[in-house]
Amino acid sequence: MQRSIPSPAPQPSLARKVRFLTDPKTYPHAPKAVRVIETHMSYVFLAGSLVYKLKKPVRFPHLDFSTPEQRKRMVRKEIRLNRRLAPDVYLGERALHVDVAGALSLGGEGRSVDWLVEMRRLPGDRTLNEMIVDMSIVAIAQTQKPPTYAASPATEPITRESPAILVFCFARMRPF
Repeated sequence: MQRSIPSPAPQPSLARKVRFLTDPKTYPHAPKAVRVIETHMSYVFLAGSLVYKLKKPVRFPHLDFSTPEQRKRMVRKEIRLNRRLAPDVYLGERALHVDVAGALSLGGEGRSVDWLVEMRRLPGDRTLNEMIVDMSIVAIAQTQKPPTYAASPATEPITRESPAILVFCFARMRPF
């Protein structure tokens, strides 16, 4: 007797992933509500004390998130770079799975179809946007030297494209 092997469920659409991640029942820590913020390259899900960032399948001249493999690579890179300056905020990556029946799960059984950055949620007044608006990031940057890191196989050099150094350079700029 020959057993049939179930065919894998199709790749879920971005809209389906967003609907799933908007549902508080998706998350093991059971937030009361999930707030969604959409940017040009990501969806950010504020889920109680945690935040999850799903990169959109987009391609621009300066970035390529067009395939699941590219998004996985960039999620890992974002975590690696940002943990240097905020190790308590960047918790790791979480896989979004789909099982043979087509059900989505966060870190459950099945095939990985996307990856998310998992972060600790900051108080509203400590987000980068708020710190730029109230200029506190400028005050911090003006009193500190640019970040430097010891070279090791586990670290990637900071370049002009690194978000932390861009923020630092922006904050150090003087008006004309």
